[in-house]
Amino acid sequence: MNRVPKIYYLAIASMIVLCLTSGVRAELVLPQAASVPGGVAVISLQAIEQVSEAHFDEQRVAIITKEQVAYAIVGLPLEIKPGRYPLRVKSKRGAVTTVNFTVASTQDLARIKAEGEKIGAAFRTWSASSGLNFAFIVPVDGKRSDSFGSRRVFNNQPRRPHSGMDISASEGEPIKSTAQGRVILTGHFFFNGNSVFIDHGQGVISMYCHLSAVTVKKGERVEQG
Repeated sequence: MNRVPKIYYLAIASMIVLCLTSGVRAELVLPQAASVPGGVAVISLQAIEQVSEAHFDEQRVAIITKEQVAYAIVGLPLEIKPGRYPLRVKSKRGAVTTVNFTVASTQDLARIKAEGEKIGAAFRTWSASSGLNFAFIVPVDGKRSDSFGSRRVFNNQPRRPHSGMDISASEGEPIKSTAQGRVILTGHFFFNGNSVFIDHGQGVISMYCHLSAVTVKKGERVEQG
């Protein structure tokens, strides 16, 4: 019986591995988002049906679809000034929509990172409480412009769910605590504006954003209503 030298076995095995892996599709990776001068803005277009193309400053930009959500990838010039900018998005039906996005300064980027760490720490708060009660109330009367968990569906494809509840109310309308608890964080945040975080005990945290003013302080006890 003729034997094939070991070196050929290795070569054959390598060829098999290469053949198998060449058919495996690499995971789609988006660029690291850094919407600052000289960075890359990654803009979600999930609210637009059947995206065809997008333009920034009269120049067409790349579009990548990941997990059924289209993203515009915009390279930002070093000389661009921080502020709000429009992205023109065209659907396959020809409709044109303007999506505004923010170019932050490098100082803003550091602020966003620091605020993200604060918010993350707030949501990880755990305090023993025997008074936890899930008889929550709505914090303000008004029209619900969007609800937690809702998602748009385009072409029978569900988009990313909404992670909060949006309630439209008049400016200055008092906001009620959904349950009794302790204020663990307040401040003006880059994306969420004036915000208040309340710990209701045993890992239950409520967050109130885009407030016209904050009238409570960290550590203060609040009652429901």
